[in-house]
Amino acid sequence: MAYASDCVQGKVQGVEGNAPIINHPDVKRMLMQMRALTEAGRAMSFFTIAAEDRSHRHCDADQRAADAQLVEVMTPLVKGWCTEVAMESTSLGVQVHGGMGFIEETGAAQHMRDARILPIYEGTNGIQALDFVGRKCLRDGGETISLLLAAMQQTASELSAANGAIGELSTALTNTVEQCQQALDYVLANSAKSPSLAYNFLMLFGNSVSFWLLVKLAAAAQKRIDQGSSDLFYTQKIKTTRFFSSQILTRNLGYLASIVTQTNYSEELIAEDFQTL
Repeated sequence: MAYASDCVQGKVQGVEGNAPIINHPDVKRMLMQMRALTEAGRAMSFFTIAAEDRSHRHCDADQRAADAQLVEVMTPLVKGWCTEVAMESTSLGVQVHGGMGFIEETGAAQHMRDARILPIYEGTNGIQALDFVGRKCLRDGGETISLLLAAMQQTASELSAANGAIGELSTALTNTVEQCQQALDYVLANSAKSPSLAYNFLMLFGNSVSFWLLVKLAAAAQKRIDQGSSDLFYTQKIKTTRFFSSQILTRNLGYLASIVTQTNYSEELIAEDFQTL
């Protein structure tokens, strides 16, 4: 953001003379995308580590067990989804810097190289996806994931009567839960296909769970605004969540279609394709 605010290049309607690139719509999009992905990943990570804390320290044994189960489900999402979007975010950072981002002076390229190793750690994100769809979904018949979806739907229901942006976000969250449920139902009914569906399944749920947490943050921010706060931090939280809803959450349509389509690829078809090369 600092670089985009200082770097002057090109003309923008409403700005006299050459404009700082932060005024260009596509640069705004990239910066907002970086912010939305970063805040979503941070929310998911904090949510999971809080459950980890409770699984060891909560005074109620049943709650400890429930949180331990939640951590099991969330761990591959944190490891897989967050590291996938880390590559996307750091790549956008290079793009914002332009040619300067490709050399060492700005440090943007180093961030991108550092992010690139993350999906390779711990057996690659393909393994995280297999863990999520296999041990964390099929093994218990989707029970824990269903509990997670119920919590997401509860948030949407609690916010459904809200006006303005929060009401719109609650509607988007309800639609998101329905997409996740469709994907879960399909995987449970077609478990043999789960290895080839695993990555898209993980990304669908990563988008959805992180959006749920952003919606909760946006609702909390709206309460502060309603109480009279004029802190820009709270309005940014809401705007970031709305951006995520319109520009990132919409990817779920593609992930869901790739999961449930009858022409989904299979290991046999891939093997045949490579044998012909």
